[in-house]
Amino acid sequence: MFAWIKRNLICDRMVRSFLTRYPEGTIVNIGCGLDTTFERVDNGKLRWYDLDLPDVIELRSKFVAQSERRKFIAASFLEKE
Repeated sequence: MFAWIKRNLICDRMVRSFLTRYPEGTIVNIGCGLDTTFERVDNGKLRWYDLDLPDVIELRSKFVAQSERRKFIAASFLEKE
């Protein structure tokens, strides 16, 4: 559990550092699952894409809403199309 918390702290720090340089930057969260990074790092300007397999995105949609700046992509990043 502590490793998971540490990993999230490191990832959040990296995203915030990126957004400091590029406040209107775009983040693609590959294999998002039920991740909540967007809620922790949202600066009100970024664009965010949560990408995961269709069944995961379907589940995610029951708990998290898409918005103008946050979109879900139901696909595998391994697919060519």
